[in-house]
Amino acid sequence: MNDIDEKIRKALNAEDQKILDDFGEDLGPLDMVVQSFKGKQWWIMAMLYFWGIVTFGVMIFCTMNYFNTNDLKESMSWGIGILLCGMMFTIVKITGWQQLQNQAIVREIKRLELRWMNSMDQENN
Repeated sequence: MNDIDEKIRKALNAEDQKILDDFGEDLGPLDMVVQSFKGKQWWIMAMLYFWGIVTFGVMIFCTMNYFNTNDLKESMSWGIGILLCGMMFTIVKITGWQQLQNQAIVREIKRLELRWMNSMDQENN
């Protein structure tokens, strides 16, 4: 597999080589998060992280009040708050990971397009 990749890289012109280098390597999770703030939909990721931090903060607040109360009704209210914040935090995290997976799929599609264009150029020559 690496031999084929190397042959493709050697056959590309300088402009195509630069584009392929941009999409060439698989990114780790931290690199994917950083990359997600560079695209057209950076604001979606910013909102997700903002709401994730806010929700987590409210959940900590509810947890502290849950353990500091002696009244059963009040304890149940804080417990419901913890559950709701936990569900909201889960929704935010799932949506964030879906955005990262979407970007990874788009990246792979662009890689395939570049390889397909390269193979078409080689057939024409």
